[in-house]
Amino acid sequence: MPIVHRGNELELSAEEYENLYREQARDGTGASRPVWDIGGPQPLVIQWYHAGMITGPVLDAGCGHGHNSLYLAEQGLTVVGFDRSESAVEMAHAMARSRTFGAGSATFITADALSIDLGGQGPFQTILDSCLYHCLTEAQRHAYMAQLHNQACSDARLLLICLSDQAPVGLPGPFRISQSNLHQTLDSSGWDISSITVGIYRTRWTREIREGLKRTAELELFDAAAPTSTVEGEEALFPLPVWTVTADRRDLKLPLDRGREGQP
Repeated sequence: MPIVHRGNELELSAEEYENLYREQARDGTGASRPVWDIGGPQPLVIQWYHAGMITGPVLDAGCGHGHNSLYLAEQGLTVVGFDRSESAVEMAHAMARSRTFGAGSATFITADALSIDLGGQGPFQTILDSCLYHCLTEAQRHAYMAQLHNQACSDARLLLICLSDQAPVGLPGPFRISQSNLHQTLDSSGWDISSITVGIYRTRWTREIREGLKRTAELELFDAAAPTSTVEGEEALFPLPVWTVTADRRDLKLPLDRGREGQP
């Protein structure tokens, strides 16, 4: 299935994501890794951990290479990460085998976000979504949030990062997400949002891509806040505006089965 273009929005199929991860596995040097792989955990996840907002067991939804999972496991937490890409999960397994976690652990499973089967793992106290939500269509988001609800403890917390509708017009990427969309989708799926704040998600862009993007007026304004630190010398960590969402699980009230209850 080819990439679907909606102006500057890109919708990648499961096959396209698998191809990206498979190409990285073949490359071996990291040069071909996807732009969202910065070689370590996202700073937003580190901030959440140090703020005491992440407690185990943790489910890392759409874990990709597993950098966030591995970081949390190194802090002593029990973490299960899942991704639909078999190549991504294989790479996460390989990195996990090279780490020492002490009291923590990291397990990686190939699973579909719309029908999550973790082989009996869970339930989870913290559910982390580092930019999977915005890769799904609206119908898929509802199904996905319901699946996460099923994997969560009764008092679980959801921590979600998604691309904001404040992203520069000229910037290619997945679906832009509005605050109203987040409220509607999460509320209908059993999640009570406690906060939505503006955050910065770090990505890895080649110099050629950055130079092309800088030629748009919208991006020039946004790029003024870009950090000066680099990855592999010439590849700067490029900031994307995202929503950072915290939400609490609530019990879904199901209608009574009137026939079973003997009601007319």
